[in-house]
Amino acid sequence: MAGAGETEDLATLPKLEEKILLQELKARYEKNTIYTYIGDILVAINPYRDLGLYNKQTCDRYKGKRRSNLPPHIFAVSDAAYQSLITGNAVSGKKNQCVVISGESGAGKTESTKLIIKQVIELCRGKSQLEQQILQVNPILEAFGNAQTVMNDNSSRFGKYIQLKFHDAKVKGAKISEYLLEKSRVIFQNPKEENFHIFYYMFAGLDQARREELQLGAPEKYRYLGNGPCRLRTDPSGTQKSYEVLVNALNLVGFLEEEQDDMFRILAGVLNMGLIEVDTNEKEEPFVRDHDMLTKVADILGLEENQLKNMLTFSTSRASGEFFTRNYSKEKAHSVRDALAKALYGRLFSWIVNKVNQLLAPEEELPASAMTEIGILDIFGFENLGINSFEQVCINLANEQLQHFFNQHIFTLEQAEYQLEGIDWTNVPFVNNQSLLDLFMTKPIGVLALLDEESLFPKGSDHSYVEKLNHNFTKTHHYIRAKVTTSNKFIIDHYAARVEYDATGFLEKNKDALPLGANQLFKTSTVELINLIFTGTITRTGTLALQFNLSGKKRSRKSIKKGRFKANQNKKLTVGAQYKNSLQLLLELLNRSNPHFVRCIKPNVTKEAGLFDDKFVMTQLRYTGMLETTRIRKMGYAFRPSFGEFVERYGVLTCNPDLSPDQDACRVILERAGIEEGWLTGKTKVFLKYYHQDKLEAEMKAFAVKAVQGQKFIRGFLGRRAFARVLAKYRREQEDINAFMLNLGRQSLDLSQQLNAVHQTDAHLPEKFLKLLASSQGQLVTYDVNNPPLTPPPTPPPQPPTPPVYIPTPPQSPTPPVYIPTPPQSPTPPVFIPTPPNSPPPPPKLSDNPAPNPNMVPTPPLLLSYKEEEGNGDRISDGTQGSNEEGEQVNEEGSDSDETDSGEEEDEEDEVEIDEDVFVKKKTLRKTFGGRKGAASKRWFQETQYHGLKESLPFLNWFHGIITRRQAEKLLDGKPVGSFLIRVSESRFGYSVSLKAHDRCKHFAVDQLRNKRYVVVGEEKSFKSLQEMVRYYRSNPISPYGDKLKDPVGQEGDECDYDDLIKGIPDRTPVVPRESHQAENNQGEETAEPAEQAIPRSRLTFRNGQNRRTASKPKSKAAATKRKSLFQLKL
Repeated sequence: MAGAGETEDLATLPKLEEKILLQELKARYEKNTIYTYIGDILVAINPYRDLGLYNKQTCDRYKGKRRSNLPPHIFAVSDAAYQSLITGNAVSGKKNQCVVISGESGAGKTESTKLIIKQVIELCRGKSQLEQQILQVNPILEAFGNAQTVMNDNSSRFGKYIQLKFHDAKVKGAKISEYLLEKSRVIFQNPKEENFHIFYYMFAGLDQARREELQLGAPEKYRYLGNGPCRLRTDPSGTQKSYEVLVNALNLVGFLEEEQDDMFRILAGVLNMGLIEVDTNEKEEPFVRDHDMLTKVADILGLEENQLKNMLTFSTSRASGEFFTRNYSKEKAHSVRDALAKALYGRLFSWIVNKVNQLLAPEEELPASAMTEIGILDIFGFENLGINSFEQVCINLANEQLQHFFNQHIFTLEQAEYQLEGIDWTNVPFVNNQSLLDLFMTKPIGVLALLDEESLFPKGSDHSYVEKLNHNFTKTHHYIRAKVTTSNKFIIDHYAARVEYDATGFLEKNKDALPLGANQLFKTSTVELINLIFTGTITRTGTLALQFNLSGKKRSRKSIKKGRFKANQNKKLTVGAQYKNSLQLLLELLNRSNPHFVRCIKPNVTKEAGLFDDKFVMTQLRYTGMLETTRIRKMGYAFRPSFGEFVERYGVLTCNPDLSPDQDACRVILERAGIEEGWLTGKTKVFLKYYHQDKLEAEMKAFAVKAVQGQKFIRGFLGRRAFARVLAKYRREQEDINAFMLNLGRQSLDLSQQLNAVHQTDAHLPEKFLKLLASSQGQLVTYDVNNPPLTPPPTPPPQPPTPPVYIPTPPQSPTPPVYIPTPPQSPTPPVFIPTPPNSPPPPPKLSDNPAPNPNMVPTPPLLLSYKEEEGNGDRISDGTQGSNEEGEQVNEEGSDSDETDSGEEEDEEDEVEIDEDVFVKKKTLRKTFGGRKGAASKRWFQETQYHGLKESLPFLNWFHGIITRRQAEKLLDGKPVGSFLIRVSESRFGYSVSLKAHDRCKHFAVDQLRNKRYVVVGEEKSFKSLQEMVRYYRSNPISPYGDKLKDPVGQEGDECDYDDLIKGIPDRTPVVPRESHQAENNQGEETAEPAEQAIPRSRLTFRNGQNRRTASKPKSKAAATKRKSLFQLKL
């Protein structure tokens, strides 16, 4: 029997009692073991400190491993969800996965969400910047949506469901759904609580100049920071660091600087709006006390001052064609002021979520059937505060829904299957909260329905609402009337605890109404973001929908019944109705997915590390049903596939393709997998324990390894057989070729004898030539067209001239086309024609010293080489110009031609031909330039990058153009560790950093985000410029292995490799490549030197679109050899 604290799965305990479960969890917690399994459910206890459980080694340890082989961990849940996403679920066939995290406020749900997302991203092994952007969304949402409460220092004041979109097991995008932001916190906080984090980050991080621009004063004076800036006093450095993390996250995700400026402007306007005081005079006419404060708020928000004042002091209505105004009371004016502040912040938050979804949307247009997803639900925990208002009603209702969802999957559906399949089973009792959900959700008599009804009455009040609750729910055991009948309080007995609610302010919060004309007022704002967020509309779930996201797209959901939202289309829904709709949609998403549950436990109420409060933890174990959950996981069968599903997935283990989907086949599979006990078969399904699935999956992996080994040997055997056949065919073809060549040689010999017979009486051939012709030494006979050694033969009959071959110049070179005639081809040997019967006898055989015959008609020599005289230049059809040995352009008379752009391009061709490898690469690059990738990269650089770099380009001694990775490594070869260069990428829009490491060269992709900032893919930091990025990574590692940028590697040789990038750009200054040894200073500053000192004369290159010459140009031997044009044929 395992000792206390050593049981990793509570379902394996021999005896199940509440005290035993509690003592086991406490023993593990005291050993800093905060994770425990209950079957396939993970229990996590908040340690309130960092235990070092989430490093890189732990992350790699839980990749693709069996859950039973490793200790319980949150990373194991991520791996289970990801593996199920790839392989599907054998029970339901659902590809989509969801992780439901529940627990009290402060139990660690938000941190668990971040860890799950982090591990899923690691499992994807993605190499794009999208993964890092997804991880950086959480700091943004926490800053604007979390706050410090008495129960939690980082409490989520909204709910979120994060959907990670996948295609081919790679993450392609993400979407975030928000639920019920606690907007009332903007204007009021309970004692010992704070406003949203962002307000304190702003004071800690903004510099003095920026704060003066936003007209921000001392944080102590703002009414909306009701309990003062406690965070700024207790942890100023930590708050400032949080601000820096937020700004970096905004930059990395893709928020523009202008958008960030507008966001802080709205926040400053909200704070200052709280300082506007409205009072009434003796005639009860409202007026603004501090006119300067009104002017300041109007200036910050870009509003017209008089319109804002009118909005705060009176309302205008129209009846029978006439307009009427009604002055506000002091309380009503302040209520309108607070409503405007809440509307500004609420719409700003919704816009942030909308913007994040837009930036993280999948770039590929894929059908919905091709996409899968993993959803992570992080919703506000159950709350029982000193004063519980409308927000706590909604929060606790959401937790009731999640508890019901948990009960449905763990108890209700499972036990119903046992009865349906005829399994001998004793039901495990559990607390079913369906009746409490009916109390809230039922129409027309329900807590939310009655609140909506009371909100419609002009004279409805919070007290009348409570009276209706008391009248309708007296007989309901979940509802308890307050002892004081005149109060606005009532009590609900929830699954977790009995909570007393104060209905004061319920109707106003449920209406969430803006004064008439408020939307139109904000639409006139000169602040672009304010104008945008009030142009959008609020959906039926309470989210912000912007026009450009809704236009042209049909929003549909198959599971939504037609007409469900049809009634009262033009009527504004209350907050309660919107929240109810959003919960229904959330449950639909969860029901379409395969769930994984994480139960978070709060060890104490004081948020103290290492303290385990037995009574407090036992309360949580009871209301979450942990004992019942442990019992059903111990006795029940969590894995329940049908016979067909089971055989289809695991039948391969029997190596029998003809298995029928029945009970006997399932029994054979289980026996083959070594599972002999603990399972049952019903009428149509096989019932297995949760650990049986791990065993089966392990057998499948082992079988897959064996299958791959078998495939390797079979494919090797088939490959060798195929190679043997190819080799045999090759040898046969070689034999045929040899036979053909032998036959050809014999025929050639016969033709040679015939040729000798023809030349017996040829008087025009000299004796020396005939001797060489008859010899077997194969010596070369040269025929010079300018000095023929033979007697010129008679003029042959006119033949059609050989058409010249037109060889156009490559597109990069403006050299005019050159016409080169086709070189002489090897003449066809004469065909021997038999002598007719009446013809004279054939001539005798050729003797060793034949006598010339003057009467013989001479024939052109057949085995002569064609040679042009060196130095005469290429033979050109139109006689315009050629090239001499030095590679210079010459005209027909041989004089130097004028320097032109085409001449320079010719020189470039010569230089490329020096090295064959470089020639091939250059040709490949130039071919790519003409294609899709290289040309697009060039255009991208010229249109988006050049104007930002042109001032500093001559002094960036690490910058290179479009060069390949191998070329970059060649430049880094022999350089010290830390040498680096930055090159323009050829295959994508971005750059690459090539770095010399200890054992090899490393390459890091650099992308430019949508907000024009640069980021090394996979890193968290973004930069305004490449220079800033280089300076940062000179003092900070660019990789997890500690690599830093040290010595820049610049241009080598006389030409810049970014020449092609900037050629053709108008209004360019001379570009001067600096020597690679001219390194930057120790601080990484690029210092500008005078042009006279920084530019060697021999390196000066002008680029004005017309003339372009480098002073020192190497001669090309290959080019000179090419221009001699010698065509020879060997005997």
